[in-house]
Amino acid sequence: MRDLGLSILWYLVRVLATLAYFFPTIAASRYRHPRQLKILYLNLLLGWTVVGWAIALQWALQASKRPGSVERS
Repeated sequence: MRDLGLSILWYLVRVLATLAYFFPTIAASRYRHPRQLKILYLNLLLGWTVVGWAIALQWALQASKRPGSVERS
């Protein structure tokens, strides 16, 4: 019974770690960022480094247009 509990815990840890790793990609998709695919590539290639993950997250959360802003021609 104890092995089953540890297996379930290990599975949950792996799922949460995967979600945390891909959080920049998930955020870019959720906010419909125009460069979602490039953020995914950055996340896949450099997400394992703290710096690469932070850059991908910052890029994903950057708004392409700020709410209330007016475009000038």
